[in-house]
Amino acid sequence: MAEYKATSLKDLRRDALSDSVRAVSFDLFDTLLLRRCQPELSRLGDIAAAQAKALSISFAIKAEALYRARLKIQKDAFERVKHGKSAEVTHAEMICSLRQQCNLPPEADHILTQAEIEWEYSAVKSNRELITLCTDIVAHKPVILTSDMYLPETALRAILKQQIPELASLPLAVSSDRAATKRSGKLFHWLTEHLGVPSSAILHTGDNIHSDVRMAAMAGLEARWLPRSHMYRAILALRDTWTRYHLRQRGWIANLP
Repeated sequence: MAEYKATSLKDLRRDALSDSVRAVSFDLFDTLLLRRCQPELSRLGDIAAAQAKALSISFAIKAEALYRARLKIQKDAFERVKHGKSAEVTHAEMICSLRQQCNLPPEADHILTQAEIEWEYSAVKSNRELITLCTDIVAHKPVILTSDMYLPETALRAILKQQIPELASLPLAVSSDRAATKRSGKLFHWLTEHLGVPSSAILHTGDNIHSDVRMAAMAGLEARWLPRSHMYRAILALRDTWTRYHLRQRGWIANLP
């Protein structure tokens, strides 16, 4: 398997603007939009707390109940994707399952959804250096933003309008809307067909070595790795280990990958 090194913004600019590249794709989260150093399982706990607070006006539900239900729902959903029983997880499906498991009425769906989207607004900041580069590239060739994300395009575009208004009109390829993911490689095949150029003429950049680099390269694209800092990744791994340990101690998760 090929080894990949992190690219610099200088080299990324040179490669993206080269004549051989006819279109450029950027990953969204942890590339253009930087999340705080928080593991996924901890993030879901904070979202559950925000949802419980939003629901408290009309319904009595504890954050713990929402969190435990979401952990199970998310695990089951991703297991279905892993074993080929579902193309991709959608947020609407998870919210519906969450509401049903917590015995909430249908009108709670909108409250649960909005609370999560608003929390996501607050949890990211823009990568200004990369955004400047992306804006420069837009002036020369097509640019598309891609994301393996269960939130729909409408939600991601709302986050873009708030955080990166200058890129909010760019086309978005979101796995939950396309029923195809970067981690499986299928979203890159969709990207090639959508852009109407050979895969070798598309350059994709992202932070995930598997989804954004190896799978993009396997699909025939030019791939560049732009990871978060080594310190960020080390702290995130430690926090993830700590979170999983304590959730297992409480019996809330078993062998969750």
